[in-house]
Amino acid sequence: MKYLRTPVGATQIGLAYGPGIPEFVAANPGSVDYIEIPFEQLRHSPLLASLQESVPLILHCASMSVAGFVPPTEAIVDAIVREAERMQTPWIGE
Repeated sequence: MKYLRTPVGATQIGLAYGPGIPEFVAANPGSVDYIEIPFEQLRHSPLLASLQESVPLILHCASMSVAGFVPPTEAIVDAIVREAERMQTPWIGE
């Protein structure tokens, strides 16, 4: 597993997850420092977590949107926490 460890002051290059990202990462190893992947995508396609074998993943999470007015359920928050801990993500994007 790869985890993002950013030295202080270092610039990192990341990409948002999309359908072509697994093929891009495989064809261009080392070209990006991390992929930002939605919790919701991982929840419905758990095999995408295997991307972390070749590039660090940063968790993105629309389920906790600060722009919304409906709070997430405790079960959703617990699932997000488990995924964040597994990924060792340094932050959760929104």
